[in-house]
Amino acid sequence: MDAPCRGCENHGNWRSLADADPSTPKKSEPCSDAIIEKNVALLRERSRFGVAKYGITLAGSKLTKAQYLRHALEEALDLSNYLMGALEAELAEQARIIQVAHHPV
Repeated sequence: MDAPCRGCENHGNWRSLADADPSTPKKSEPCSDAIIEKNVALLRERSRFGVAKYGITLAGSKLTKAQYLRHALEEALDLSNYLMGALEAELAEQARIIQVAHHPV
């Protein structure tokens, strides 16, 4: 197993993460987990997109808790739609493969 990246010992320990001062910039250290690195890259890309679109960072947005929750709910609903679409496409593909297997041309 790869050695964890610095901070990996806190994955799942939200209390210790929440206790950190969010205003203090932390040096980003690469993680030995390529999947984590891909997610970090996507988060940075989304941040740049958001700043370009809205002209402000999420940290600087001064949203209320209700606004954060509303945005999160909307994103979760969008995610459920994408998941259902992917599931339907996968099931249709499996059905097509079974059909071809049982009725070869």
